[in-house]
Amino acid sequence: MLALGVYAGVITLVTLLKPFISIGLLWGYKAPRRREVSFQPFGEYLDGVSTLALVFGYGGNFILFVPLGGLLFTLSDQRRFKPSVLMVGFIGFLASCSIEVTQFVFRLGITDFDDVLFNTLGTLVGAALAKVFGSKLQGLWVALSIAIGVVLAALTVFGPNVSGVLSGDW
Repeated sequence: MLALGVYAGVITLVTLLKPFISIGLLWGYKAPRRREVSFQPFGEYLDGVSTLALVFGYGGNFILFVPLGGLLFTLSDQRRFKPSVLMVGFIGFLASCSIEVTQFVFRLGITDFDDVLFNTLGTLVGAALAKVFGSKLQGLWVALSIAIGVVLAALTVFGPNVSGVLSGDW
């Protein structure tokens, strides 16, 4: 359960607190503070944004939710209630929708259909991997979730210094 709490914090940090923090080389204090909605599937791709932006945007949303799917599936597998992969995917979908609505209401970023799509796919893949590998990977999901939390916390605290050292401005 600690890992799930840490990972919920990671998701909150990366999705809702972007405008207020700098995370190492990922981004500075420049995340959008606007209320905008994009319902167009694959809108960034169709708009011709750079390949790096597509990988970071789509891939980042996907990868961010893979550990969540794995954690939800393996942790719930130890209880009486054993959800299906689709049920865990639906929980990821609801979590993603909640994030997007919060971003819209509080102007914390762009509310985007693609974010929900790739977050949900990531949750489904994480749950499917957890189902295939069973309890053998539970330790991995827990360790991965806590490690990601520690790394992001360190990059948030030391972020400006890391960027300065690498650019020679220290």
